[in-house]
Parts: sequence; C-alpha cells; structure tokens
Amino acid sequence: MRKRIFYEEILKRNNSKNLEEVVEKIKRKHNFSISIKQIITILGI
Repeated sequence: MRKRIFYEEILKRNNSKNLEEVVEKIKRKHNFSISIKQIITILGI
C-alpha cells in the first residue's frame, strides 16, 4: 500500500505555490493528455 503524501509535501516536491500549479505542471509535462486519475497516481495520493 502506498504511503499517503501530505499537501505540503506535494507542493514542495513540485516547487509550486498551490495544487492548481502542480496540476498544470504535470499536464504540461505530459502534453495535456492526462486524466485526473493519472495525476492522482503520479502524486501518490
């Protein structure tokens, strides 16, 4: 079972100010062809 990651840790790992910025960075990295479920998997939550 995966360890849950806290909000602050997600922001720190992605060098972001808020969760929206994290999502945008992930989308850009994956050319915007990514679903919310995939983003959640990437973030480990």
